[in-house]
Amino acid sequence: MTRIPFGLPCSSYLNIRTVRQLAADECVRYPDAAAVAERDLYMDDLVSSCLTEQDAALLPNQLIKLFNAGGFDLIKFSSNSAQVISGVPHTHRVSDNVEFDANDK
Repeated sequence: MTRIPFGLPCSSYLNIRTVRQLAADECVRYPDAAAVAERDLYMDDLVSSCLTEQDAALLPNQLIKLFNAGGFDLIKFSSNSAQVISGVPHTHRVSDNVEFDANDK
């Protein structure tokens, strides 16, 4: 079997275990992305944050390469930083940017 069918009791485990193995295999080439993939993945969603925009700007392309090494296409990137999202290929974005109004409560 080369696919993980959704709905099986073992699907969650197999999904996470596969990504953790990929992160372990590729941690030398993509150390930051491997750490994020191990720490910030829940099922098929990856949500992470960085301390600086500079760090965040480097992460998407490293994540894309990491997941491509395992045969996965990581897509639907979103960011509240124009600098970060501008470095993500258009084909991998869910939107161009997310804006927050400081006056919204």
